[in-house]
Amino acid sequence: MWIVGLLLVSLPVVPIPAQSLTIPVRPTSARRQESPAGNVNTVGGQATQPPQKNASASEVQDPAPAAAATSIPGDGNPAAAAIPLQERIENLRQRLSAEGIEPAANEEITKQLADIARNAQLATDDQTALAALRTRLESLNAEAESLQKPPAEPAAGADLKTQELQQLNALEARLQVQVTDEQQKLNAAREYASQAAANRQTLQQELVQVGTTIGELGAPGQPVDLATAPREMAIQYLADQARRARLAAQQNLLQARLSLVDAEQKLSLPQLRVTAREAVVNRLSDELKKVRAEIQTRNQTAMQEKLEQAQLAEQRNSDTVLQAIARRNTELAEQNSELVNHLIPKWEKRLEERRAKLTSTQDEGEKLQGRITRFGAEGGIGLELLKFQKGLPSLIELRSLLEETETEQKRLQRLDLQTELKLCKSQLNETQSAVDESGEPDALEIEKIDLLKTQVEFLTSQIGHNDSLFFVLSDLNNECRSLVAATEHWTDFIQQHALWIPTHSWLQWSDLDESVDELAEVTVKLTHEWSEPERAERGSMIPFLLPALIALAALGAVQRKARRGIAECSEKAARRSCIYITPTIRTIVLTLALSATWPVVIVLAGTTIKFYASNSEVTYALGHGLVQLGLVMLLLNFMRQALRDDGLTESHFQWDESACLAIRAWLHRTILMICLPLMAFLWLRNLDSDEMAVPRLSFILLMVVMSILLAQLLHPYRSIPTAYVVSRVPLIRRTRWFWYLPITLFPAALAVLSASGYHYSSVALANRLAQSLAVTVLFILLYSFLLRWLRVGRTRAHLELARERAAQRAASEAAGEQSETVDAALKAALPENQDFEVFGFHARSLVRGLVIITLAPVLWGIWVEVLPALRGFSEYEVWSVREEVTTVDEQSDAQDVPPTVIRLRAVTVGNVLLAGLISVATFVGVRHLPGFVEVMILNRIAFEPGVRYAITTIIRYVLLLTGFIVV
Repeated sequence: MWIVGLLLVSLPVVPIPAQSLTIPVRPTSARRQESPAGNVNTVGGQATQPPQKNASASEVQDPAPAAAATSIPGDGNPAAAAIPLQERIENLRQRLSAEGIEPAANEEITKQLADIARNAQLATDDQTALAALRTRLESLNAEAESLQKPPAEPAAGADLKTQELQQLNALEARLQVQVTDEQQKLNAAREYASQAAANRQTLQQELVQVGTTIGELGAPGQPVDLATAPREMAIQYLADQARRARLAAQQNLLQARLSLVDAEQKLSLPQLRVTAREAVVNRLSDELKKVRAEIQTRNQTAMQEKLEQAQLAEQRNSDTVLQAIARRNTELAEQNSELVNHLIPKWEKRLEERRAKLTSTQDEGEKLQGRITRFGAEGGIGLELLKFQKGLPSLIELRSLLEETETEQKRLQRLDLQTELKLCKSQLNETQSAVDESGEPDALEIEKIDLLKTQVEFLTSQIGHNDSLFFVLSDLNNECRSLVAATEHWTDFIQQHALWIPTHSWLQWSDLDESVDELAEVTVKLTHEWSEPERAERGSMIPFLLPALIALAALGAVQRKARRGIAECSEKAARRSCIYITPTIRTIVLTLALSATWPVVIVLAGTTIKFYASNSEVTYALGHGLVQLGLVMLLLNFMRQALRDDGLTESHFQWDESACLAIRAWLHRTILMICLPLMAFLWLRNLDSDEMAVPRLSFILLMVVMSILLAQLLHPYRSIPTAYVVSRVPLIRRTRWFWYLPITLFPAALAVLSASGYHYSSVALANRLAQSLAVTVLFILLYSFLLRWLRVGRTRAHLELARERAAQRAASEAAGEQSETVDAALKAALPENQDFEVFGFHARSLVRGLVIITLAPVLWGIWVEVLPALRGFSEYEVWSVREEVTTVDEQSDAQDVPPTVIRLRAVTVGNVLLAGLISVATFVGVRHLPGFVEVMILNRIAFEPGVRYAITTIIRYVLLLTGFIVV
């Protein structure tokens, strides 16, 4: 009690001028929250009823007596002092009416007087709310004591076993409504409790703003005689008094609200309210579960009894017609039993799980969003954000569940049980009519009537159960869609914030000691998981090792043959007369087999350990790390083997020999230097422990090593490959230090970023960088392969041209023509070597452009999840265009002309970038594709030069028109 008393004593009250108040009106929404049901002010999470405008007929007819019945503002009834101000306003109106106001000024004066009255009314509302807040403050202790008491035991209700099924269904519906209502109240209490700090900050800001405004007004002016003062002076004086009264009342109200928030926080009232609401919701939910369980038990029992009766009826009837009806009754009973016992409970369980997951996802996401908004990247918010990301449901599973529910709904819609029910009722009526007409029914007719009645009952029951299942599926479908939308929303939110929020503290020397302890702990766990009892439980490991051993034996057997085959293919490819791409393809396959020996063994060993690990966390993480390490080493070793002497790159792609050997030696050093830190990082980060220091230290060491290795490889003068490229590309030579320093220092920057606490950000960027480098290397190999294919095609065309010329020369000489005439005719009819060079240039340029255009979206897909700003390009509008849209009304006649609506469509930055990409692709295609088509296709067909020129021109204009239309 002393807390509230102290707050009441210390609550400041700003004196309000005696002419400052007026009759109460409804509060404005700028400073209050109204419930949808009515004008209810929300104060401290509780509802208080504001003064009602037009509360009674007496107030409407004669507001002055109602105001006169009140006392001074300080005693909790604030409207007494409003009479002088209202009288002055009314006297001023009468004076102005008597004096006669020109029409031009009448509207402005009326507006000024209305503003004065409105300010006075707002001041009265604030004083009324202040009185309610004081009353609320006095009752906080009692509320806290009542909430701290243990909840009273609920009154014992009627025994569920003794109630009828209809009563249980009504009780279930009533409890469901109560649970929904209490859940909404619980959500409101949680929201108020979570926003206490933000509300207090907002109140403080508003209080400071009001105080600043009051200070800017200065001291009040001298009193003015409204009867004799000039009109403008009188109106200005009343406006100043009303504004001061409103600001003073608003200041008092804000101070009271701030005191209320502080008192509630000191008494822990928001959390106590949440706890009390949770207890009510849990109690009602438990009761609802018991009622549903009882209903389900009774339905299952009834369905089982009906199924047994249907089976007995089918067995005792020998008549064919009666057996068919009884057999159908048995099928319907089995379907009803399946619905009641399995399908409906299964889908209801899934519905409850999705509802709970949606609620928890939204609550946790909103809490994290509020913390980030208010406090920024402080504390352990980064790790909590990552844990929240791991807890998000899988979009693939949710979409699969959506498809499953939609399939089940379509199945239910295809069931035509209503038609069958009508036919059954019609047959029952006909049979009953025949029995009534005969007057002496036999046993078969009576049995048929009983079976048909049972079938009608089964069909009616199944239709009801199908409807219930359909409603459950509809609710589940809606919940899944809401959960998909929430998951996508929070995934985008995490991607926007996770990279820029620290997940760890700064790296310290104590982390080195902790890393030693962590390694010892992991070693102990691994030893325990591979101990004799654990291995005895999992069984022998030999069956799991057989695939790895077989793969190792197979790859080892082909090593010598692979080397010999690579040498043979390289010798064929080095010949100038090679006109086939087959040796190059065979060399790629043999190089892959040669390089896959020990990396594939690592991958298979890791896969074996993963299968053998069962539920062993450390062992499973070790196997997963080995699989990832093997894939990385496979790519590096493939490049190393491709760069061997007389290998793929030198003999087939015609790369520089010294550059190939230098890169091969660099790759060998890279594999040796990064193997251990990469293995430690991949293994220990799979343990799902974000607070371990060893993966972080391994990553930092790995990035430092990569920075050193890149500095060795890319040095403009000391590196043989880079010097070779620099000497051939002037642009790279001129900008050598602009690209050398950023590339070599980028891994070191990631190491510093990880050490400073942004470990998740650095790992994500490094992962994308590694993927980008791997994709770039593969595209370089693809580009070299396509150039090799073009080179082989050009050689084949040269040989075919030479053969054609030789054949025509031989034929001409056999016909007795002179050699000079023959050479002139061949030169006019057949293309020169210069044409091949031109076409080869076009083809190489086209291939280069296609590779770059294909590589760009792949790199975009790698980085788009890490850099949300790239995806945000579609949200920024550059300009808008007007377009006509034809709207189709399904209810209109077919002969009616559909209306056309003009709408604005935004052109975003993403659209501009896409248009630029398409323009570049169109330019490259228009410039180089016709020459490529002429070399690879048209020269193989006996077309005249004019026809070939016409075809290439048409291709050029078609590409240009297509690109223009698409853009």
